[in-house]
Amino acid sequence: MLRRLNAVLVVPGGPTMIQRDEDRDLLPAALRDEWPVVVARTGAEIDRAIRS
Repeated sequence: MLRRLNAVLVVPGGPTMIQRDEDRDLLPAALRDEWPVVVARTGAEIDRAIRS
């Protein structure tokens, strides 16, 4: 899903999900520093990140 849209998923009060670790440097500092950043490539990984 994120790959197809070339998107970042921001869960309010939760993690920010990116497609590749290299994408971390492209995030604004507020997203990198205040909330966990998780690499999630599949729907299952996105689901796990939201639930944790």
